[in-house]
Amino acid sequence: MSQINKKGLSEVIAITIIILLGIIAVSAVYVAVYPIIDLSPEISCAELSLTFPQPIEAKKACYNTATSQAELTIFRQTDHEIKTINFLFSTGEKFYCGEDCSNVRIPEEGETQTYYFSLPYSSGMKLTYGINECPLNNIEVMPSCNG
Repeated sequence: MSQINKKGLSEVIAITIIILLGIIAVSAVYVAVYPIIDLSPEISCAELSLTFPQPIEAKKACYNTATSQAELTIFRQTDHEIKTINFLFSTGEKFYCGEDCSNVRIPEEGETQTYYFSLPYSSGMKLTYGINECPLNNIEVMPSCNG
């Protein structure tokens, strides 16, 4: 009688050990593979350009003749992750601001931020702005910031 109980007990222990080894194996695979698999992939530029509302919106773009700077005021509408804000002028000048910018910052959701660009004005100047290397929209740079 005692022999039967020992055999039953050893089978329970063996099954428990097998189950624990299985759980450990699955956990090890998960820990190894999880960093490789991005469960929330970044949105593509095409998808980003179709989102409404867009993460940022240009409120005003003008040229300040007193300081010889183009000024762009943007409003951040959503909490979409912004790693960089990109600016491309029709004159060919490119600027960007990322998390490492020391003199300017990326606005938080609901905030407005004005950016200043030292460059000469040209008639019909346009500015393409975007985020994370994705162009979002164009705006014409007004020849004067007055009025």
